[in-house]
Amino acid sequence: MTLFISADDVPHISPTTCELNLDDPNCGKVYRWDSDLCEGLNLLVDDYHLIEDLVLEHPAHDRSAEPELELSFCLLGTNRNEGVRAEQNFFSAYWNTFEENIIRWQGGDRIFKFDIHFSLTFLQRLVEEDFGLLPMDVLQVLQTPSDREFVQVGKTTPEMQTTLRQILDCPYQGVARRVYLEAKAIELIALRLATLGEAFEPKPIPQLKSDEVERIYWARDILKEHLSDPPSLLALARQVGLNDYKLKFGFRICFGTSVLGYLQGQRMELARSLLIDSAMKVKDVAETVGYRKASQFAELFKRQFGVSPKAYQQQHGIVSLSR
Repeated sequence: MTLFISADDVPHISPTTCELNLDDPNCGKVYRWDSDLCEGLNLLVDDYHLIEDLVLEHPAHDRSAEPELELSFCLLGTNRNEGVRAEQNFFSAYWNTFEENIIRWQGGDRIFKFDIHFSLTFLQRLVEEDFGLLPMDVLQVLQTPSDREFVQVGKTTPEMQTTLRQILDCPYQGVARRVYLEAKAIELIALRLATLGEAFEPKPIPQLKSDEVERIYWARDILKEHLSDPPSLLALARQVGLNDYKLKFGFRICFGTSVLGYLQGQRMELARSLLIDSAMKVKDVAETVGYRKASQFAELFKRQFGVSPKAYQQQHGIVSLSR
């Protein structure tokens, strides 16, 4: 049995905060707290003691015009999905360009983690003129829209652990609580930014076996055949006989990008051909390559090729009937 939870299942306890607390003797215990403290700053607590698998689905939404940053602390257990264990954390920066967001947690796992999500605008407001002092790998991701991402795993220091305990044990309510949590979240961001330049001992990279490489290429072919309606990551992994971690790892090794990054790249290349070879309307091209909203398709196309789909057609002397 799998416990399936969508965003609509998580009740709001205020206009900016959602909280879910389930205790199912068959599936396990699930606690999730999600709060937007201010513009561009979000806190998330996940506390799971699972018996069966848990699937969380986040709805498709219009993508932000700026990258997203995440700081995630693993407090108990092992976060298999994101490759960190207790007393570790990761800092990531990426452009959120995909509709589907489904996360599966494995039955039997004990997960307790705390996340800070913040926008580029929020970060720039914090660091002001020191923005250019961030590591070059981070700046390259933040300044250029792409499917690249920056991820760095680090040790959660005693200072970070103290601040985390203060957040989780916050004694205040109302306005004081919001101000306190925002200040402590900024403190954690500052502590983590201070370690970004530190070198970490690289972990050995597991090698792919020859049959696993064949399955990775098989998965690639499946995606290319079903660009408009691709299987989910988990379904694709099952179809080719791999687990989702091996599939994601294999795509990065074989193709230098994520599964979703590869899918988007193939969609954009097909879209580019359709726009100039068939004079299709932009909205029809968007639907053909798998996007429900023409506006989202146009935004992603412009990120990839530097011009809107309509302007791309005009550059090639193509005039479609309408947008």
